[in-house]
Amino acid sequence: MRLALILGMLAAQAAAPAFEVATIKLAPPEAQGALYNFPQPGRVSINNFTLRMLIGLAYQAELGQGFQITGGPSWFEKDRYVILGQAQGTTSRADMMLMLKTLLLDRFALKAHTEMKEVDAYALVMARRDGKTGPKLQKWDGTCNGSRLRQLSRTPPVHVARRSSGHQVWSCAV
Repeated sequence: MRLALILGMLAAQAAAPAFEVATIKLAPPEAQGALYNFPQPGRVSINNFTLRMLIGLAYQAELGQGFQITGGPSWFEKDRYVILGQAQGTTSRADMMLMLKTLLLDRFALKAHTEMKEVDAYALVMARRDGKTGPKLQKWDGTCNGSRLRQLSRTPPVHVARRSSGHQVWSCAV
């Protein structure tokens, strides 16, 4: 009986990696900006993040770009936290995010699920049939202040449907 209990506890620990030591404190009210980094191997430092931001950080791999987080208590987007986590030994950043998920589940009693929703989006369409733009509209050259932007590797799927009037309707699965 005792062996089965120990094996069950070991399996649960292996399934949900956790920080060896973690602290969560409210950020000072005068704190500016939000930052997370990995100051040393096996350590993560998260400063001035709301719970919404923490969930976005922990679940970004599954949610992808353009995700939406809905619901939550009134302090969900108001209270900001400082989190310091230390893993046992050196750990990859991906494993640190798994540990952050476990921390959110344990310390914040996070209950979450993902779902697909169809939402409306806007499409910029040509108003002129000849394909010319207005005199002040210029073609984008792919740079921002002279710097080339990196191309995002993950984009949400977009479905296009046509109405009989000829206008395009875009619906993005999020």
